[in-house]
Amino acid sequence: MRDDSVEPTQAEREQAKLRPGFWVYKIVGNYGRDDAVPPEAIAGAWQVDAQGNIFGDFIPNPNYRGPREEGEEVQSPSPGAMKAAQLGPGSVVPESEAQVDESAQKKQS
Repeated sequence: MRDDSVEPTQAEREQAKLRPGFWVYKIVGNYGRDDAVPPEAIAGAWQVDAQGNIFGDFIPNPNYRGPREEGEEVQSPSPGAMKAAQLGPGSVVPESEAQVDESAQKKQS
């Protein structure tokens, strides 16, 4: 299910300009460049066109749970989430590495 109510920040738009044809992820929490980002800390993503512009609606992550509590167990991050974490908040990864759960989107539509 897409969500047109979530707008990208200026920093997320700037990240998109640096990497056309990828995805920009909204990561919630205090994660450094070298920190693993658990999948449930990724609020969702926007696609980036070939000119570096975010297009389409925000695609929420059905597994997003917000900032984790101290000592809470987390899932292992996906390769796309790890790459996004390495690039930092508002980062982008290639579409081939994006882990968008299409089956969850269809159920919510």
